[in-house]
Amino acid sequence: MKRGCESLGLAQCARCALLVNVIACMVPGNELKLFRARLKRKNMKRIANGLEPLLDPAEACLPRLQDDLRGAKYIVATGEVASKLLCGQHKFSSIRGAPFIVTWAKEARRVLPTMLAMRAVKDRNWERVFKSDLRKAVRHFKGELRWKDCKNVII
Repeated sequence: MKRGCESLGLAQCARCALLVNVIACMVPGNELKLFRARLKRKNMKRIANGLEPLLDPAEACLPRLQDDLRGAKYIVATGEVASKLLCGQHKFSSIRGAPFIVTWAKEARRVLPTMLAMRAVKDRNWERVFKSDLRKAVRHFKGELRWKDCKNVII
């Protein structure tokens, strides 16, 4: 995240941020989606055999994450895993850039989900969006964001 912010010209943001990973351990091959798919199949078999399911990496790391974020009132959740954990199991594309006030670990927090910084670095088409999300996060944290949820959805 720091390297991504710095390469996008956001060094000040990178210096003041506390960076915490939702999942503290590396899954085999660093392929989280593949690991989760295999874990889901394995857990289905375990449940069928009357055994307790194994925890998802995000669930297993939750106590550590809560401890790491104790006292943090403002969070930029980068990536799908962090965003879904903090803001609920919504489709990531529908919550990216949307401000949330969530009660998590018995504390109210202002959260703004966005993409991973490295995505904006690797694909410069996303750079403007990422920077816009970070500016929006600052306004959200200061209480200056004028955001209205959509009332009508047209499909």
